[in-house]
Amino acid sequence: MAWLEETLAASDGLVIVAFHHPPFACGFHGSTGSVIETWVPLFEQYGVDLVLNGHEHSYERFGIAGVTYIVTGGAGQGLRPFKTCPAGTPGSIQRDAEHHHYVLLEIGAEGIEATAIAVGGTIIDRTVITDP
Repeated sequence: MAWLEETLAASDGLVIVAFHHPPFACGFHGSTGSVIETWVPLFEQYGVDLVLNGHEHSYERFGIAGVTYIVTGGAGQGLRPFKTCPAGTPGSIQRDAEHHHYVLLEIGAEGIEATAIAVGGTIIDRTVITDP
């Protein structure tokens, strides 16, 4: 925890954080309370731009307090349908449990463009994240 806080405090420019269990999710496993309690406040405090997670076998995007959260777990194993979101989970901006996919990140001077692309090339979702 100390390492994470020190690293985020020293960050400059666009900041991307990636780890396995998503704080917010409406899939098979749902949200991860311990991540919400301990890490989400740090992401907000230190201006993290993008948080990438897996664990769920689906795609979901959230926007909370200036942080974009993308759950992308549709690249290999069987897909799982969404469930009712756990209490306190914000509504997702976009979601898909029907397509295996990957997320392409294009990082440039203007910010980060994140595009979720289904096998076969169909675009599931696209968002642009800029450093305020």
